[in-house]
Amino acid sequence: MAIALDPNRSHRYILREDASLPVEEQTIFLLRSLTVRDDEQIANSKMIASGAGEFRLHPGTEDLMTLRLGLIGVENFRDANGKTVHFDADKSGRVTDSFLSRLKKEWRTELVDQIRTLNALTVDEKKV
Repeated sequence: MAIALDPNRSHRYILREDASLPVEEQTIFLLRSLTVRDDEQIANSKMIASGAGEFRLHPGTEDLMTLRLGLIGVENFRDANGKTVHFDADKSGRVTDSFLSRLKKEWRTELVDQIRTLNALTVDEKKV
């Protein structure tokens, strides 16, 4: 039986490297699954017109757009001095590049992978 996804539901995610830390030290990223409109925006962002009817493929844009659309918050994120780093979003609610620049590349990659898996309903999410 097909089970509908809820694109408005937020998912709490802890990075693999934080999983072994005490709970109070873990950073929690709030993610959401992508909608059909998000998928369209991501697909369209990969192709950029370069003039004379030519298009150039920009594969790195896909990961950035996935983060911009799927990362919706963070909890317990601190800088090297222990000061809280607040989630920063633009007027449309998308995470800013300045916030994303505070994340290690491997964290960004892990978050992108997790956002992509959210479109698959898990057994725990099924109501029996």
